[in-house]
Amino acid sequence: MEALLPPLVAAFLAGFSLAHAGMALHHGLCHSLGGKLAVPHGMANAIMLPHVMRYNANAAAPALASLGRAMGIKTDPAGGVSDLVASVGLPQRLRDVGVAETDLAGVAADAMQSSAVRANPKPITDSAQLLAVLRSAW
Repeated sequence: MEALLPPLVAAFLAGFSLAHAGMALHHGLCHSLGGKLAVPHGMANAIMLPHVMRYNANAAAPALASLGRAMGIKTDPAGGVSDLVASVGLPQRLRDVGVAETDLAGVAADAMQSSAVRANPKPITDSAQLLAVLRSAW
C-alpha cells in the first residue's frame, strides 16, 4: 500500500493544479490532437507548446518573459522550450507522430469547440487561426 502513496499524491497535485489554473489554446489543440488522431497527450504538448507560445507572444509577453528568465533565456522563450524538447529526444513536428497535413483542418475545427481555446489570451475567432498554428507545428 505504501508504494501507492507517492503516485496518488502526484495525481492529486496534478489534478488540483489543473482545477485551479486556466488552460488555453495549447491544451485545446492538444486535446483535439489526442481525441481525433490518438496523438499521446504528452507528445502533443511537447510539439505544440513552442508554436502556441509564438502565437500568443504579443498577448502574453510578461508571462513569457518570466518563463524565459526562469529558463535563463533572454530573447526567445519559445525557442528555449523547443530546444528543451529536442534535448530530451521528443518529436518536434506533428508529422513526426503520424499527423497528416490533411488532418489539420479537422483538428482546427474540433478545437474551436474547446472552452480552453475560447480562454486563450489572444482571442481566437476563426478556425483559420488554429490552422495556422497547427501548420507551423506540422
